[in-house]
Amino acid sequence: MELVEVAPRLDNPKLILSENLYSSDEALGTEDLEFMERSMRRLYTWDDLTNMVLASDDELRTGLQALSAVEIDGYWRIVDEKYMDMILRMLFHNSVLNDWSLDTLIEDKVVSILESDGFPRKLCYHFFACLR
Repeated sequence: MELVEVAPRLDNPKLILSENLYSSDEALGTEDLEFMERSMRRLYTWDDLTNMVLASDDELRTGLQALSAVEIDGYWRIVDEKYMDMILRMLFHNSVLNDWSLDTLIEDKVVSILESDGFPRKLCYHFFACLR
């Protein structure tokens, strides 16, 4: 018997995580209880993903980074593009109000202000990570 290395199947995490994108409704807590209960059935922890995806931990981690996935409350999620756009628009709005140069933003200061605008801290840092 010969062992043959198989390429990781990293298209699977995208399909899995795309079932339930993290959206502004969820961030604002405006979802109804029934929708939240249905959504909870389609959330995946790291252990769930390692059991479902044929890849090493490093390969899976790299694949999740390529998808711009983020771990929120123990579950791996892809953030809806519309929600990321909301954060970007608020960043532009705040940069005008505070006379910030977009070339010299101080991440912690901007995150603090975005957080005061109602965006979760974890997603603000994730937003900046996606810009890099």
